[in-house]
Amino acid sequence: MGLFFNRFTREPKKEIDVNAPPKQGIALFFSVLLHEFWELIKLNLIFILFCLPVVTIPIAITAMSKVILLMLMDKPFFVFGEFIAAFKAEWKRATVAGLVFFLSLAAALYGVLVYAYIMESFFLHSCAIMLCIIFITAGFYLFPMLALLDIGLKGAFKNAALLVLLRLPYNFLTLLTVASLLLLILIFFPTSIMLVFLIFFALINLITTFCAYTGIKKFVIKEDQMT
Repeated sequence: MGLFFNRFTREPKKEIDVNAPPKQGIALFFSVLLHEFWELIKLNLIFILFCLPVVTIPIAITAMSKVILLMLMDKPFFVFGEFIAAFKAEWKRATVAGLVFFLSLAAALYGVLVYAYIMESFFLHSCAIMLCIIFITAGFYLFPMLALLDIGLKGAFKNAALLVLLRLPYNFLTLLTVASLLLLILIFFPTSIMLVFLIFFALINLITTFCAYTGIKKFVIKEDQMT
């Protein structure tokens, strides 16, 4: 048990060149993906475990975002320890935010179905689809913001909505990447089920949190103020 527990809690070993400039942009993303690959696998397994009660999904997303943010900021971390700490610290805010977010998304999805098959309104159907896209994209920013900043829910939702508008090209690219990965999983199912359990959720969170992190740094808060 001790060996198993240590594999999930020990700090990842990294060879750091103190003279090397900090990586930015896409180089930062692939650096984290390469050097923290095993940590991402552990994070994915922990995330699935903590999502099993279903109602804890928003909290688990926030906790996973916290660990990913530490990777992106190149700060020391213990996967299991940081996940549990964020899970305990943010469960109230994340639960309320998740309830609002998922109910809004569900309402928009319901609108897509209603306006497509019942009312058969192309305009309203298109509006419902756009709302779905906006809500999903706002979610890219909402949960990392809860993990990163000591901010009220009203401010978190407001900032997430503004970042949807301010970073349209980045949001579109992120949404397209996530949708493509999901499509590949569905195409190759059930063969792809192993990837879902091993790394899929952590990889998706890395992609979306990377998008959120760069946006939050630029528009919401200075880097030296981040926790």
